[in-house]
Amino acid sequence: MQINRNPKLMIVLLVVAMIGGTLFSIVWAVVWPRFHTSLVLGSLEPPEKAGKDERGEYYRTRLEKAINNKLPAEVIARTAFNYAEWFRFEKRASHYNIMSFQALGVCMPLATLETPKGTIKLHVCKDGTFENTEWIDLYEEAFPPSQRQQLDDVQRQLKDGVMELDETRDSQEEILCMTLTEVFGGDESSEPNLLLACYTAVAHQMRGLGIGSIHRRKLGELLSTEYPDYLGIFSEIESTKEKGVDAKDMLIRTKRKSFFMKLGLIPVEIDYLFPSYVPGEPPLEGELLWVPFGPPELQKSVLEKVLRRIYVEGYNLDHSDPLIERVLKTIKLKSPASSLVALG
Repeated sequence: MQINRNPKLMIVLLVVAMIGGTLFSIVWAVVWPRFHTSLVLGSLEPPEKAGKDERGEYYRTRLEKAINNKLPAEVIARTAFNYAEWFRFEKRASHYNIMSFQALGVCMPLATLETPKGTIKLHVCKDGTFENTEWIDLYEEAFPPSQRQQLDDVQRQLKDGVMELDETRDSQEEILCMTLTEVFGGDESSEPNLLLACYTAVAHQMRGLGIGSIHRRKLGELLSTEYPDYLGIFSEIESTKEKGVDAKDMLIRTKRKSFFMKLGLIPVEIDYLFPSYVPGEPPLEGELLWVPFGPPELQKSVLEKVLRRIYVEGYNLDHSDPLIERVLKTIKLKSPASSLVALG
């Protein structure tokens, strides 16, 4: 049997095949990842009627599937972002016990700090949990008994979601800095919502390197995003005006206040006192600083409510405790050197 071979037809067919193959490879490269992603994950968003725990589980399993099936990096990043956003928003309400991104193989971004000790890579302000106990040594080393809450109370508040633990760690996951922040929230419109950064501490061997500044700046960014309608973050420090304090201790206090002032915290013009956690000891002379999430102004009536919440809810004082009235009476009007307004 004789086959008729037409050279021109063969060339045309060859060109068409090449063009078709090229087009197919282009289309396939675009369509297949999307098809594969849809096949593996389905929708990236959970069903509308899903409960809080169901939504968390949905986001978690999508992240796991994206990693295990080696989906494109942008898909993994998207699922990780969805999971992180859900966790950041819901964790204090539902106390959802999630597995860490590290366990899933997702590397969280590092900040790089050049120091006399060399380059340090930092995981800045990672969310801690009540199960984690690595921060305890740093907490007990940095604060005297008169200023420390009982560990059981702190861990209970972390579990209940009324306190946050934020940690800064190095690339070896060693804890370098931590902050415990009490959340004074609620739906009562007449009561101001606020945050009290009760404790910030840097590991002794890492002090003076700028880690604390990086940590607190990032903490302010995160909390202002998470709690945009709150007044801001209040911080307590030991008084730099107290009489009879040893010169060495006063130098430490002055440096601590300078640290916070450089971060933009504003002094609240009151003679602040905070109760001692050692039974029978008198209250400690202190100062109250804050970083506002809005205009740097406090009405006197609002400041009074802030102080009452700190003392009653934070320190468990009775509403009629004379210490509260003693401090409220010291609220001052604006002075020429202050950027804080406390108006009656």
